[in-house]
Amino acid sequence: MFKLSRRFPVYRIPIVLAVLLALFAAVPFAQERMSKKKPPTFEEIHPAIAEAFKAGQYGLAMSKTRELMTVITPKWHEAILAALPGAPAGYTIVPQRKQNPQAASALAALTASIGTVVEQKYKGEKGTLICTVTADSPMIQMFGMWVKNPALLGEGAELVKYGEYDALLKKEGDRWSLQIVIGSSLVEAKGQVSDEFLLRMFDQKVVDRLADVLGV
Repeated sequence: MFKLSRRFPVYRIPIVLAVLLALFAAVPFAQERMSKKKPPTFEEIHPAIAEAFKAGQYGLAMSKTRELMTVITPKWHEAILAALPGAPAGYTIVPQRKQNPQAASALAALTASIGTVVEQKYKGEKGTLICTVTADSPMIQMFGMWVKNPALLGEGAELVKYGEYDALLKKEGDRWSLQIVIGSSLVEAKGQVSDEFLLRMFDQKVVDRLADVLGV
């Protein structure tokens, strides 16, 4: 145990401690501000996947592929939104929230499991019209088979043809819904509007434009 020398005055201990604390506080510390990591680009990641695959580093190739999805998915999300109909008369489009890098990663992970889900809201006097696109989903194939069978449609449901694409028009109370199967994707619109309103909003041109963006 540390012992004080008998020659050192005990009353000076607080003074020495105060001096040491002052010296410690005066020592300059290097200040380092961590800048935000710049998100990778498609051009940076894509070659790395090919190099890892050639080298037999398949785990690294998969990791880089998931990283690439965080770049592609938000862009696809934006393209799908742009392909949806503009706001009909009496409606305004509810602005989308800007996604941060963490949201982009979560969106890419969701894409790998159930597909890319994009939602657009149109606000009007009679309420909100919601349009949801579920793109590249394995679950849509089963729904497409169900739509093709008129016996399974039920009451109040009507089959609509958009060229090679099938759609289901259905009334539920005072709300109408339109579900369009485009390849492995589903476009659904529903709200307190009429059936004619939905069919005008989603005409053949809109469906063809969506099919092009969805890669069908």
